[in-house]
Amino acid sequence: RHPLAIHLNYFNLMSYFGWLMVEIAKSNWAVTKLILSPKMRLRQNMFEVPYVQKSDLGQTIFANSITLTPGTITVEVATGSFLVHAVNYSEDDHEALADMGQRVAAVETGAA
Repeated sequence: RHPLAIHLNYFNLMSYFGWLMVEIAKSNWAVTKLILSPKMRLRQNMFEVPYVQKSDLGQTIFANSITLTPGTITVEVATGSFLVHAVNYSEDDHEALADMGQRVAAVETGAA
């Protein structure tokens, strides 16, 4: 048996989790406003989000972070990308998720 080797930069991991908590709170507020709006204008969309993480653990952290953010869910994993559903889609979602992906990649040891 081989133990699972986990290589993470723990300082970056703690920093990432702090950043993620703020992003979850902001997203939670936006989804709450959307739901409570009398005209609830949903702009649902499914789109692909490429990932740059090298390890399965990094990819899992990224996919779960997307799902933890209210209004988005990782639906499917393909080679090199995730299929994501957003309740209130915006073109800015691609840039925001790319930023999240880079932050997760920095958690992996040896990542920039």
